[in-house]
Formats: sequence, structure tokens, C-alpha cells
Amino acid sequence: MRFRRRLGANAVVAWVLSALFVGFVFLRTGHPPYAAGLAIVVVLLLYALPHIFWYWDVFPDRLVNRRYFSTRVFSMANIVHVAPMPGHITPRRGKGAWIEVRTRAGERTAGERMIVQPADADRFLAELRRYVPEAVANSDQPSGR
Repeated sequence: MRFRRRLGANAVVAWVLSALFVGFVFLRTGHPPYAAGLAIVVVLLLYALPHIFWYWDVFPDRLVNRRYFSTRVFSMANIVHVAPMPGHITPRRGKGAWIEVRTRAGERTAGERMIVQPADADRFLAELRRYVPEAVANSDQPSGR
């Protein structure tokens, strides 16, 4: 199942306002109208690209994070911890807005971690619970911060 980043209405409004501001600046500095329109399109694309090309795929045997042209793969057998990040649990963002996924430590490393910011954190946790129930079940309780 594919999970994309969170996208709120306030972010879209900010994108449009900043793109219009760039277009206005282009017009005020004497550029032709087509250049202002092109600048607006470029600014909107720069904002939208992370929401198009950043996503997480949950498969029965692995968790895949794709960001533009890079890919990180975590084997489900190596995932030992899945929990909302305590510093990012606020009433405004909701429980689990940012989720930390950690693997077990290897021989020479302290393990790897992945920060996930899915639009639907509850569904993401439920999907991971299907494949690594022990990692999600151990992290249901809030941390003692």
C-alpha cells in the first residue's frame, strides 16, 4: 500500500500566495507577462514535487521509502520499533503525525531509522501492524518523557 506525505489546505494557500507574489515581483521589475506566468508555474512545481515524488510503500516483506531518485528499503524482519515521535505529538497535528521506524542494530551499527510523515498515520500504523505486530504493539504506550 502506498502512503504519501501530509498535505493541508493551509500549505496549498501558502504555495499559491507565494507563487502569486513571485509573479507580481516579476511584473513589477519589468519582465514580460509570460515570464511572470512561467515563474508562477515553476514556484508551484517546486512546492508540489516533494508531495509527488516522496512516498512510502508497505509490502509484506519490506518498507520502501522513495524520495525523488533515492530509495531506502527496510526489511520487515529487521523492524523492531514503530511509534509516533513524542516531540511531534500535538493536538493540532494529531497523534502520530510523524512516525519513527527503527531496525535492529547490526554488528557494527546502532541500527537505522526512518522518519515517516504519512497523510493517514493511523492507516499506516495499521498496515505495519499486519506485518510486524510486535514492533507496533510495543510502542502503543506513550514514552515517559
